[in-house]
Amino acid sequence: MNANPARRPLVPALEEASKALLVLTPFTLLLGLMALAVCPLSNLEMKAERAGIDLEHLHDALRLYQSRTGRLPTSDEGLQPLIDQGVLEKLPDEPWSNPYLYSLRGGTLELGSLGADGVLGGDGEDKDIVLRCDVDPVTQALLRCEPNPPARDGPP
Repeated sequence: MNANPARRPLVPALEEASKALLVLTPFTLLLGLMALAVCPLSNLEMKAERAGIDLEHLHDALRLYQSRTGRLPTSDEGLQPLIDQGVLEKLPDEPWSNPYLYSLRGGTLELGSLGADGVLGGDGEDKDIVLRCDVDPVTQALLRCEPNPPARDGPP
């Protein structure tokens, strides 16, 4: 006779749990393989996607900075004022470990990454990723923005 009857129900519970695990494990593996087949993002695509998202976040931070100060940082100041004003805690590096580029010339603001090679121009992994925005010359408000516009002379 069993000395502790409270332990007896544990065995069927463990058997049921192990059966469930045996059923769920192949299903989980199959689901993982399907995800790999459906989402074959390469490392390059992920880096380019991350750079695009970072540029959008920097654009949003610049909008906030402009609403707080009434102006955008100059090209000489770069993006550092975003930290100085508490808009960002730190500046992100682009996926290839270089700082993002910033330029404010006339009525145009450009944010960008020079891609994997860090050199202007290029294709594939070396392709530049740019966000170009029109700027109101009086209020310095950011107007229409265009991701990856046609290339210009010189880096952003």
